[in-house]
Amino acid sequence: YIVAVFKPSFLVNEEKYDAEKVLDTRLSGGSLLQRLTAPLRIKPDIFLLGVQKGGTSSLYKALVQHQAILTAKRKEIFYFGNDVYYNRGLNWYRQFFALRVYQQWYDRKKGVHSVSIDASTNTFDHPLAPERVHALAPRAKLIVLLRDPVKRAYSHYLMSKKNGYEFATFAEALRLENARLNNIVNQPLYTKGNNNAFQRLGYRPRGL
Repeated sequence: YIVAVFKPSFLVNEEKYDAEKVLDTRLSGGSLLQRLTAPLRIKPDIFLLGVQKGGTSSLYKALVQHQAILTAKRKEIFYFGNDVYYNRGLNWYRQFFALRVYQQWYDRKKGVHSVSIDASTNTFDHPLAPERVHALAPRAKLIVLLRDPVKRAYSHYLMSKKNGYEFATFAEALRLENARLNNIVNQPLYTKGNNNAFQRLGYRPRGL
């Protein structure tokens, strides 16, 4: 038997991207225990804000080699830069970080004053992210990496192709970019406040 699997036409559309994947806001969270103990967990001390495809993953991997860095459950939580995640509330966000009592035990064992890091690159893009970050962690350290916008855009495009979001050529994607970002609200899977399309298909604006 030969089984053919086709995506519905509204998912692979004339703008040549996979709307289902682009708009997906599922994010693997923690266990029930992590969610219940969220108020007892630490907040990040360092924010690696972006830009995406600007070298943030390489810097993150280097930073977390230091024993004073307590990593979160995820490198990127996308909380401050996407309203869908932000509206899930602070406890949803904090479930990804270490328990305060664990940090105290760890610091005594290692003889360090440990810090935690959030390396969500979409924090760089959202107009409300600065005040959101400041409200939670006003003394946090902020790190921003920049890259040549043209090289960044092409690297971003290649990543979107690899992840299955993008079906157009790079030239086509740039030509369609504005229409895609403006029309995403008309997609059946769109949820108000979800800016994943900008994050995943915004090749030019995310580097400027």
